[in-house]
Amino acid sequence: MRIQAFVPRNQRQGPQNKVVGRNPQTMCNLSPRRPAPMLPQLLRPLLQVPYPYTALRNSSLIEFKDTHSSTNIQAALLETTNEWNLTNKINFIVSDNAPNVKKAIADIGWKHYGCYGHTLNLIVQDALNSVQASLDKVKTIVRHFKTSTAALEKLLKAQSQEKPDVTPKRLIQEVPTRWNSTFAMLQRFVELENQICATVAVLKKDLPILTLEEWTVFHELCKVLKPFDEATKAMSGEDYMTASTIIVMTRCLKESCDQLLLEGFTVTTNNIITVLRTGLDKRFEGVERSGTFSICTLLDPRYKTNVFSDTSEAAKAKKVLEEILATDIRRRHGEKQPQQSTSTSASVPVRDKFSPWTILNNIVGTQQQQVGTPLSCAIKEVDSYLKEDILPTFNENGKFNCPLQWWQLKQHIYPNLAILLRKYGNIMATSVPCERIFSKTGLTINNRRTQLKTYKVAQLTYLNVNLDPKRFLIES
Repeated sequence: MRIQAFVPRNQRQGPQNKVVGRNPQTMCNLSPRRPAPMLPQLLRPLLQVPYPYTALRNSSLIEFKDTHSSTNIQAALLETTNEWNLTNKINFIVSDNAPNVKKAIADIGWKHYGCYGHTLNLIVQDALNSVQASLDKVKTIVRHFKTSTAALEKLLKAQSQEKPDVTPKRLIQEVPTRWNSTFAMLQRFVELENQICATVAVLKKDLPILTLEEWTVFHELCKVLKPFDEATKAMSGEDYMTASTIIVMTRCLKESCDQLLLEGFTVTTNNIITVLRTGLDKRFEGVERSGTFSICTLLDPRYKTNVFSDTSEAAKAKKVLEEILATDIRRRHGEKQPQQSTSTSASVPVRDKFSPWTILNNIVGTQQQQVGTPLSCAIKEVDSYLKEDILPTFNENGKFNCPLQWWQLKQHIYPNLAILLRKYGNIMATSVPCERIFSKTGLTINNRRTQLKTYKVAQLTYLNVNLDPKRFLIES
C-alpha cells in the first residue's frame, strides 16, 4: 500500500513551524538529464507514505504495526498529518487501488485518485491472461538460464560467436510486482530468439517447446506493449508535471490501440489489443470529466484544450477553470474591486507645460482603466491564455519542452493563473515516488543489517529522501 499526498507550498508548515518536504533546486522536464529552472513555489509531493512505515514524522517514520484495515490506515494518516498541521491543507491524494486504502482516504474526505501506473499495469495483466500458458513457457526457459551456469555460458557464447563486437546480454525474468516486467522479458527473449533456439537445442534439459505461432505472438506483443511501457515510464517521474498528461496519455493509448488493430496481427494478438482498448475505456471512463485533471491539463501550455477528445468536456473544463480562478481572486482581493484606476497625471510631479513629460502625461495620463468583477477578470485572463500559441511538445533538439519554464517566463502576464498553477501543478499521476522510498527501505534492511532499530531505519530513510542528491558533487 502506497499513499502520496500533495500540499501547496505556502501551506507547508510542520511542527514548531518547520518547513517540511523536499525543496528541490530544479524542476525538470521529461528528460531528467536536462534540468530546467522550476516555477517559484511549485514543489513536488510532500507526504510519501510507504507501508509498513506510514509517513514522515519530524525526522523519522512511524512504524505501522497494526493490521492494514481502513480504520487503522485512516488513524495513522490523520496522526501524521495532524502532527505536521496538514490535515486541512492537502488538496489531492494518489495511492494504489487497494480497497482499504481507498476507503480510508474517502472516510477522511480527501480528494483521491488511483495510481495511473498501477491502473495501466492492471489493464495489461487482464489482457495477457489469454496467453498466460505461453508466457509460463517463457518464464520456465528464462528461469533455467538464470539458475544454470552452464546454460548461461552457452547462451553468452552463442551471442559472441554471432556478434563478436557486441556485449552479450542476459535474459530478463518477469517479476509480478514490477510493472512492465513481462514486456521487458518478452523484448529480450525475442531479441535473442536465434541464440536461445540454438542453445536450447544442445542442452540436455527437458524445456518447454515454443511453436512458431507462439514466437509470432511474442514478436507482435512487443509492438503492442511498447506504448504502455513508454506511457508508464513517462508518467512515473517525480521531477516534472505528470497529472496534466493523464488525459493526453489516455487518449494517445486508445488511438494507439486503434492503429494496432489495423496492422494485420494474428487473431490472438488482436484479441489482446481489444481487451487493452476495452480496459482503457472502462478504467478511464470519466478521466476528461475529472475536475482536477482537466484543470491540470488546461494549465499545461503544451496541451490546453487541444487534447480533449470531447470538445464539450473541454468547454466545461474551461468554465470550471474560470469559476475557480474567480473564486481565488475573490478570496485574495475581495468582492469590492476598484471601479477605475487613478489618473496617471496625479502622480506626475509638476513640470513646465512645455516639458515633453507634461505633454506625454496629457496624452496618456487622462485615460482611465476600467477594472471589472473577479469573474470578468478571470474570464479575460483565461481567454488571453488560451488564445496564446501552445508550447510545442518537443524543442529543436528533440527533447520535451518544460511547461514550468514557460510559466516562469509568463507568470507576470498571467499572475492569477500562475498562482493557481502552484496548487495544481504539484500533483503526480502515480505513487511511484512513494514506491521508490519503499524500495530504498528494503535495501537498507537486509540480511547483513538485521540489528538495525526501527528509529535508525526511519532516520536513514528520511535523510535519503530529503537531502539533496547532488550534495557530494564538486562543482568545477
